[in-house]
Amino acid sequence: MIGGVREYFDKDYRKLKYILDTIEKIYASYGYRPLETSVFEDLNVLLKKGGEEIREQIFRFDRIGLRFDHTVPLIRFAEEHKELPRPIKRYSIGKVYRNEDPQRMRYIEFIQADIDVVGSSSIYSTLEILEIAELVLSSLGLSAQIEVNDRRFLDSVVADLDDDQKSFLFRTVDKIGRFGERWVREQIERKGIGMKYLDILLRSDLETVKDYSKEAYNTLIRIGRKFNPTLVRGLDYYTGEIFEISIAGINVSVGGGGRYSMFSEKHNVGISLGVSRLYDLIDYKDQINSVFIAWIDEFEYADSIAKELRKRGLAVEINTEDRSLRKQLEYASKYYGKCIIVGRKEKEEQSVVIRDLKKGEQNTISLKELLENYSKYFD
Repeated sequence: MIGGVREYFDKDYRKLKYILDTIEKIYASYGYRPLETSVFEDLNVLLKKGGEEIREQIFRFDRIGLRFDHTVPLIRFAEEHKELPRPIKRYSIGKVYRNEDPQRMRYIEFIQADIDVVGSSSIYSTLEILEIAELVLSSLGLSAQIEVNDRRFLDSVVADLDDDQKSFLFRTVDKIGRFGERWVREQIERKGIGMKYLDILLRSDLETVKDYSKEAYNTLIRIGRKFNPTLVRGLDYYTGEIFEISIAGINVSVGGGGRYSMFSEKHNVGISLGVSRLYDLIDYKDQINSVFIAWIDEFEYADSIAKELRKRGLAVEINTEDRSLRKQLEYASKYYGKCIIVGRKEKEEQSVVIRDLKKGEQNTISLKELLENYSKYFD
């Protein structure tokens, strides 16, 4: 398998599905509607809205490219569907792609779970999506730490820089959490940009924000989360409040977002959670009730038991291969804690053998007892 991608099998997939189901259930409970878009987008659209750093990471094939987030496809969809009433509240959960060097918790193919409000300038939309993000993380057993800033404040600080200098400065400062202040200063010095902008940001508090932008100050006060003056967000389409979500006590970002303008849709706000990172962080207990049925000469009897147990909600795999009982048990021990064994004697007595594959112990019970009290034996 190539680096930077992941595959999920059996228990790993169930863990992933648990995360996805938890997120989708919460998103939908707030009235957000699902949107599934193609992973392919017009390359010109992606290049226009990606920003310099993201543009270098786009997988491209002639006139098309792989989506690098869910935001660009959303706004493209909204523009193509002017008949939809605003605001559009939508969620999208799926794979996105960025052509960068794979690292720990950084992939070239990864899953994001986005929630956005298109066509809303209301602070209540911002507060709602932050509440939703916190609820998702708490439901997964994680404690969210949200830091905020505002691009109106940042733009005011660097108002005398040209667009290229401003874009470079923002992209560089955005990496201060990963590479440190010394590295950021070195990059800024090489570019020939004065240190005063970084120094202003490093010593800023909310009162500083008020001096530069009262709108930004009022918004940040309403949001009421931890202010981080060096939080920038690398994408060029942000216009107002921005936020970064990490896990309390762990210096790992699991999401972010903010208010943005794109194409003709000028008033939007959204947040994206990194499902692939959440997968690495949560504790998960596999709760599926499952059992394997091994048989000798009596497939029909074994199959009838499997059908009855499935009706009762158990996941049941029955041997379908021509192999000895020993081989069946060797196979079952790789995936199951217990198995059922039946043969001619068990069919005649209408009984089953239940074997604990970890302890190597087994006992015989009646078929009637199994079907009436199956949860007692397979919890």
